[in-house]
Amino acid sequence: MHILKVVNAPRGSEHIKRILLPDSRIQLALPSYYCSKCNKLSSTETHCSNMNCEAKKSFTKHPPVFLRMPLKPQIKDVLLRFPSSHLQQPRYSLSTNSADIFQGDLYKKVINNEENNNFITLTMNVDGVSIAKSSKSSLWVITFVINELEKSERFQIQNVLVGGIAECKTKPSRKEMSVYLQSIVNELLILQNEHCFNDCNEHIEFRKVFLLGACMDKPAQAVVQYIGEPNGGYGCGKCLLKGINKFLIHYSIKRIF
Repeated sequence: MHILKVVNAPRGSEHIKRILLPDSRIQLALPSYYCSKCNKLSSTETHCSNMNCEAKKSFTKHPPVFLRMPLKPQIKDVLLRFPSSHLQQPRYSLSTNSADIFQGDLYKKVINNEENNNFITLTMNVDGVSIAKSSKSSLWVITFVINELEKSERFQIQNVLVGGIAECKTKPSRKEMSVYLQSIVNELLILQNEHCFNDCNEHIEFRKVFLLGACMDKPAQAVVQYIGEPNGGYGCGKCLLKGINKFLIHYSIKRIF
């Protein structure tokens, strides 16, 4: 991009990292490398750190890089900017115009299970973006938002939690994505226990953190849920029916007539 004299082009991967993440989050980043031989993450770039793997001496090709960011320090960083009273209290509405997660059945279930309501909830997003039109390389970003923040603040870049960023030569496989998500899932399970969080007034609150759901497009959903592509058989994330390929129906009708 610099050769082509593109204005304000990033100078390298470190520059891109600083653009995507504030300085405090860069220090939390934990890079690892996906080994396709044993389907595990390696701590080293040149060879698999799993001693039982075929690639323990050397990778045959450059492995995909996964940059993992712990969620708890980021949640602390966001909550530290607001008073505890700023977080929206769970509220129910019978209005048909209401369209927030508080009216969802799953949110109401969490409220019924948590007597003191000292919790926050997250919504996850997984999406990929191509680095260039002439390349199949892509970045896959796993992000979270805190639902109790106001809608106007929820999706501001400084309030978005980054769980991880994967740099892939091609679209990640389902096995690859499941490995990336596993460490995030492990941390989310720990966050379901009470943890200490401070607000901007140094008031201490013990809160639990729950992941309520995920919002993503169909191709990303297929990779995350380990299901077939949305235009193929068994591509539905809600049922186990094989489904019907509309292209085959159209083709069959044309042959009949």
